[in-house]
Amino acid sequence: MSWKEIQYKKITWIDINSPTPKDMQKLGRDFGFHPLSLEDVLYTQRSKVDAYDGKYYFLILMLPVFDARKNIITATDVNMFIGKDFFITIHNNNIPPIRKMFADAHKNSAWRKVHMSGQRPTHLVYEYIETMLRYFFPMLETTNTNLEKLETDIFSGPKINVIHTILEQRRIIIDLRKIIKPYESTLSHLHAYDKTHHILGISKTFEYFDNLLDYVAEAWDSLEEYKESSEMLQQANDAIISKKTGHIIQRLTTISVTFLPIALIAAVFGMNAEYTPFIGYPFDFWIIISIMLAIVIATIIFFKIQDWID
Repeated sequence: MSWKEIQYKKITWIDINSPTPKDMQKLGRDFGFHPLSLEDVLYTQRSKVDAYDGKYYFLILMLPVFDARKNIITATDVNMFIGKDFFITIHNNNIPPIRKMFADAHKNSAWRKVHMSGQRPTHLVYEYIETMLRYFFPMLETTNTNLEKLETDIFSGPKINVIHTILEQRRIIIDLRKIIKPYESTLSHLHAYDKTHHILGISKTFEYFDNLLDYVAEAWDSLEEYKESSEMLQQANDAIISKKTGHIIQRLTTISVTFLPIALIAAVFGMNAEYTPFIGYPFDFWIIISIMLAIVIATIIFFKIQDWID
């Protein structure tokens, strides 16, 4: 059991990594949490916020986890129990920024003084969620860099493997959008609950939580831009490949049509007819070759006049 606790003045912060049913039983005994919220910690993976009897809030927010081996984004849940004098965070995957935040709080008395000195854990909750939101932005910057590199690769010449990379980036963007989208409604519902229950007093410090919504809006706007960019890059790559394929087909068609009369002439003169023209005359072979060459040149000139070939 990875159960760590910080007590500072009136505020208690408990952090649990990789929770077990026994952890949930202990929380239920110590804090009287509703069994449904404890069950959600173990089995629910979606953003939500609930207010229980005006005594505490139960909040779930999702964080992206990048799997470099598979080059995919997966979502992990961060659960929070928020009361007037306690803040309990429960998560998996040992996520670096929130692990560092707890370590800073544990070691640094100045940090605790800034974020845990109030009558309620309002500033601590704000700082925690802000840290989660800031965790998105390096991934967004990486996605932007990858799209810029893709643009360079596409316009330097279409490649089949670029299509796979575009689809990977589009999947990452979609996954990030799915994770970030519920933040706005979840945080807005938290504010609405607090107008009634006043556990955190968000209304008095709403400028802080409004700043969280600004983070969400900024991340969402970036993802909207990346979504459009990835779609345009895919369309551009498809157009370039289509044009290149069209040129190849054009050349092959030109060759086929050009040599079709030659094949016909060769077939005619290859017939075993007694009075075939030019056969038996001096230089008959070169006469036939000249006729074939003239037909080829005439065909190419005709194609040029019709603007069927470049």
